[in-house]
Amino acid sequence: MKKLIALLGIASIAGAAAVTPIVIKSVNAPINNKDNNSENEVGDKTLIKFLEVKEKIKEISQPTYANFDKAVKAFEELNNDLYKVKTEINQESLTENTKANGYYICDISVTPSSQAAWEDETIETIKFTTTVSVDERESFSEQEVKQIIEAHLKTSFTKEAPKTILETKKTILATANQPQNFAVSEGILINKVANEELTQKDQTVNEVVKFTVSVSLKNNYKWGDTNDGSVKTITIEQRVDGRQDIDFDKEVAAIKKALTKKNYDTVKEFESEVNKFKSLGDDGIKFTVEESSKNDEGVPIFKIDSKVVASIDSKNYRWLGQPDDNADKTFDISSISIDNRTEISYEEVEDFVKDFISKSANNSENSAQLFKIINDELDLSAFGAVVTTLEYNEKTNVLKIYIGLERMYKWTDAREEHLNGTTQIAAFTIGDVAFVNKTINYDRFYSEFKEYMSDMSEITTNAEIESKANAFLESSDFKDKVEIIENSLLIQGDLVADGEVLFNIAFKAKEGYKWSNGTSANGEIPIMLVLTK
Repeated sequence: MKKLIALLGIASIAGAAAVTPIVIKSVNAPINNKDNNSENEVGDKTLIKFLEVKEKIKEISQPTYANFDKAVKAFEELNNDLYKVKTEINQESLTENTKANGYYICDISVTPSSQAAWEDETIETIKFTTTVSVDERESFSEQEVKQIIEAHLKTSFTKEAPKTILETKKTILATANQPQNFAVSEGILINKVANEELTQKDQTVNEVVKFTVSVSLKNNYKWGDTNDGSVKTITIEQRVDGRQDIDFDKEVAAIKKALTKKNYDTVKEFESEVNKFKSLGDDGIKFTVEESSKNDEGVPIFKIDSKVVASIDSKNYRWLGQPDDNADKTFDISSISIDNRTEISYEEVEDFVKDFISKSANNSENSAQLFKIINDELDLSAFGAVVTTLEYNEKTNVLKIYIGLERMYKWTDAREEHLNGTTQIAAFTIGDVAFVNKTINYDRFYSEFKEYMSDMSEITTNAEIESKANAFLESSDFKDKVEIIENSLLIQGDLVADGEVLFNIAFKAKEGYKWSNGTSANGEIPIMLVLTK
């Protein structure tokens, strides 16, 4: 007969603490052997009670675990010197991309060690089936969601507040799609965004607005206080500023560029241009000159500096990056050119000079005589002007007169092509300047005619030679000065047969002209040339 003695080996479980089982000690005792009537002894074994193991498994099954690994670890901490534990949890009910949330079947296989046996003296592995609660859903609070929305608003509007209520609502709704900011935002469902009434309905929005945001959670997430994903209402305060931005630096650069590239006749003219540059009604910004440095009227172009004040319509506009600062801003505009010179009309001088030249040319036989008359008699002192350079083109009969102004005078209505670079010297062009008894340069005439006739590349007959000679004056600047003497053209020889001819022609000066070699106006100038094909 066996004598069983119960040994107490209870250890409490704190969470998933290790457990020492309650076992039964097997004590050596004589056994009646019917075969040989001899007494045998059974070796010492520590017997494990089924109920005690079951109770410990039940106790470990009570908590809710954050994941399956923690549940398995809790059961396997039952392992000790007397038996080994193996845990298997059935997760077949889970679908893809779904986190665990509920009770799951758990098989705990317990195998005695070599030092122990079950209380029925068997040593087989026994499987205990239980259920375990696993909740893998991420948990967060209303405050965390509020911080997520506020952070997304801040990220979306780093430089300036949203301009409209609608823009703000759209941005709040988009928070749920911004996992790059906060991973937990993947579980948020923003169902609705509403706003309180504005305090000022008759002007551009510029105030802190309260938004009520209805938020629920996706299946894999839960609220920390209610353990579900139910709808909660969160209040968000966000400034909405619909005013248009005015970039102070950009505006300053624009007015400086526009107003410093020209000269002004007076300081008042410059200050008037500043006032007209922008207006509050049209542009939301205006400029006024606070003060300017004194002008020195004895200097042709004097540089002054001005301090300018910029003001904005703060109800509808704001300084870029400074929505709470609507104060006026000041800046300096330096090196403003005040032009103290007296204006001289280019057209008036041109009319005066042309009238003088038309009268003087009739008294001149050539450009040298005309130049002398201009230098001696053309008085431009009333215009503060002086003649500098004279040029005459004998081919075109064009006279160019360059006239400079004294330092305290300047041209008006003069085009760029009239002025000599950046100087105050202007060019005046006078055409058809004709002299009395004009002289024809015989050497040039002879040279040009000979060169013209010597080109026989396209000539094949005597008739073509005659046609070419008659066409010379039509394309020459001698057309109005010289004419061919009638019946003077004579060709000796045959170009086709001989390859060359002796060409004769005679010219005379037209009335009012004379040859430079002294031949009289009506005198004949014969020319003979050998023309070769």
